[in-house]
Amino acid sequence: MGTGIFNIRMARLGALMLGLAACAHSQIMWQTTHTKNEGGGYNSGMCNLASASIRVRVNPAFLDIEEDVEIGVVGTVGAGNDGKSLEIVGTIGLPAGSAITGALLWDGGTILQGKLLDRGIADSLYESLVDRNSTPPPRPRDPLILERTGPGAYRFKIYPVTLGYTRHLRLRYQLPPSSGPEGLQMPLKAAIASLFPGSPLQIPVTFENGGKVPKAIFSMVSGTRMEMTLPRTRLLTASELGDSGNGWDVWGHLSTSPGIGILPIIPVRQAAVKTAFSAGQMAGNYLNLYATVSQEVLKGLNIASASSLAVVVRNAKRSYDIPVTCEGGLAVGCGSLVFQGKSDAVWNDTLDWEAFNAAGKLLARARVKSMVYETPQDTGTAVLWAAAESNYSEKKELPLGPVFGFVDQWASLLSLPQDSVGNAMLAFYNENGVPRIANNSIQDVIPNYEEGQVPNNPGNPGNTGNTAIAAVGFGSLGDPSSWRVERMQGGFIVRIPGLGQGITAVVELYDLAGKLAGNWAPRSEGGALTLSSAAVRPGIYLVKIRIAGKSTVKRVIL
Repeated sequence: MGTGIFNIRMARLGALMLGLAACAHSQIMWQTTHTKNEGGGYNSGMCNLASASIRVRVNPAFLDIEEDVEIGVVGTVGAGNDGKSLEIVGTIGLPAGSAITGALLWDGGTILQGKLLDRGIADSLYESLVDRNSTPPPRPRDPLILERTGPGAYRFKIYPVTLGYTRHLRLRYQLPPSSGPEGLQMPLKAAIASLFPGSPLQIPVTFENGGKVPKAIFSMVSGTRMEMTLPRTRLLTASELGDSGNGWDVWGHLSTSPGIGILPIIPVRQAAVKTAFSAGQMAGNYLNLYATVSQEVLKGLNIASASSLAVVVRNAKRSYDIPVTCEGGLAVGCGSLVFQGKSDAVWNDTLDWEAFNAAGKLLARARVKSMVYETPQDTGTAVLWAAAESNYSEKKELPLGPVFGFVDQWASLLSLPQDSVGNAMLAFYNENGVPRIANNSIQDVIPNYEEGQVPNNPGNPGNTGNTAIAAVGFGSLGDPSSWRVERMQGGFIVRIPGLGQGITAVVELYDLAGKLAGNWAPRSEGGALTLSSAAVRPGIYLVKIRIAGKSTVKRVIL
């Protein structure tokens, strides 16, 4: 792209006093992590948005966004606290279906690149560096952790930061489209900048053609609309990049939607985003469908009214009948459909809209062909399915994070000092973007759940029946503080109080760099798991034990 958007830096005013925001309102704060004396207590305070720039690649059916920010901390710490070992904590809220696909954290001239790890492993590694119960450790240590807490919801922590200074972070994330009265549209919300609604900072936002979108309509909740030829840079405030403040979205609907909307210049009312993978553990055909009642649908139905509508979505083997609510009678835009599906069979490009009377009798049917967007092997479109709040898979499968990005709660994004890349890479990242999470960096921590135990989507049509496994006999698996680890000749033993006899477990051992040091599948005997390995060297490790999909991590010394 080469627009140089990330070289635009806004001047700081005073001693980092721009955009002050109280943590209670902005969902971001700093907090102390260490005290120099007993009973010193912990403090928290305000963060500010010191600088920001955003690049938005407008694709036909999603937004690919990179947000570059510097977050500062201001205030004072109480007696006995260390103002150089502060931690930034923030909560990000994005539209459901969003996914964070990459992260960079700056440590002076060094860049730390985020990678996905098992959530328990990542949390233990992060906490081992912060080590909140110790005296302040040598600085910098510089970990970043980001965890997914729900659909579109993420929590991040950055350590350390010093009062009066900033930390430099860049996130890459993808926002999904929605169906509206004007067709397929992409609501825009900033992940970090939106946490500072009171900031007066003017943020340069560059909109680029991500593929087949040379022009777009820019719409704001204030009613302002303008046509843009891409690329185009605008200066916006943090409040404009957050949620609409008056309860109405940019399309005139009552909601808490983002306050900016982007509409491709050629509106599409039936859009199918399709991605296919021919090999690997996630092979299959993915469909993201966005459709609304259009003039073509009304013409095909050719009736004055109906009590209910349904849309039939098909692939080569199965069909799905999905009800659609149409308020105010049959009219353009009265009802819409969002559907995410995965199948071994190829999805059809056509939809059947069916109208019924109050007795459930079929009155009319209209077949409409969708506009299809598909780029072979493009994980960018697959993320739309993987991150969706309500998707359908025709079979049980493993978590999807390793393949499609940060879309599963079992994993966390973590950057550590050993994940650093040279500052010389900055020019490459500015041109090509934050690298997506690499599959090969997390293959050794993909959960190996057994078939039938932990389906990715418990509500899917193919996941019928009770897949939960009763926790009888698990003992204190969820309380690692009660475990005892004993070193023995040629291995070690993990004793878990109350653990039943003959229970199969999966045990994994990681060093503090996150590297797999050993794995076993023992059966419990006398409340203990015996693990034979003469190759494990003495040191500090993280032992992860998983039984029937329930896992817990404990830091141990061997």
